[in-house]
Amino acid sequence: MHYLINADGTPVSGMWTTYRHLPDAYLFQQRFTNLALQPLLKALGNDTEGFSRAALSIGGTPMSRSGDAAFRFLALPKIPMGCILYLGDAEVPSSITMLFDAAAPHYLPTEDLSYLGVYLSMALSSSPESETK
Repeated sequence: MHYLINADGTPVSGMWTTYRHLPDAYLFQQRFTNLALQPLLKALGNDTEGFSRAALSIGGTPMSRSGDAAFRFLALPKIPMGCILYLGDAEVPSSITMLFDAAAPHYLPTEDLSYLGVYLSMALSSSPESETK
């Protein structure tokens, strides 16, 4: 419902932003990290192939970005999201970054965008393709 109420027709910008740079994200950042990023990192943070299979199985398309695996998803019309996996090593732990198109706040409030991140995380983590082959 918020999508229908807030959508103002702003075109997709093609510019990516992290969740913390969305308006008022500081209010929801910890929840976003705990419910979207950490579970996905736990499930697929050390498995580039599993991450890639899961992303492709739910409609992700490869992105030309830094990282060990990066995919773009169309979460809702006019709200593309990106998800990038960075594998760790002995000195640096693995990490996952979720990106939102900079125009996303023209369609959903920041709190609702956090839930899109949670849904994407759940879809990737629970995909049968995410299991190690």
